[in-house]
Amino acid sequence: MDANGLVEATTPPTGNCQFYAVAEAMLQITQDDKANEKLLEATAGRIKQSMDAAARLNFDLEFPEGTHMGILEALGRGDQKMKPKERKTEVLNYFKDIASSSSSRSSTLPRSVWGGSESLRMAAKALQKKIFVLIET
Repeated sequence: MDANGLVEATTPPTGNCQFYAVAEAMLQITQDDKANEKLLEATAGRIKQSMDAAARLNFDLEFPEGTHMGILEALGRGDQKMKPKERKTEVLNYFKDIASSSSSRSSTLPRSVWGGSESLRMAAKALQKKIFVLIET
């Protein structure tokens, strides 16, 4: 990784890990330093709010109706009996729930509001930045 200019950063699995990772990369700081805690919390919170706003902007283009059930099932929030309007509302609620959740370093969020590929995509849209993720298997 070093040869490619990449630095490994780990974040605790609290539900805010995705947003802390993005905040750390943006600010080029780590949460290892206690002095950075409040700045990271505030930045993660702003990223979550911006992600929600980005999801609502042109929602029907970003999330065509046929994608809603797959998103909800991946999040454990879907039910096959839901009507299309209910599915759309639940996807919107997912982003709203993330945005309104605590960004405190000491908080552990319920799994239903953990970030996923869609929240990361909306964070990239809001920040107007490309975000690359490496997953070690």
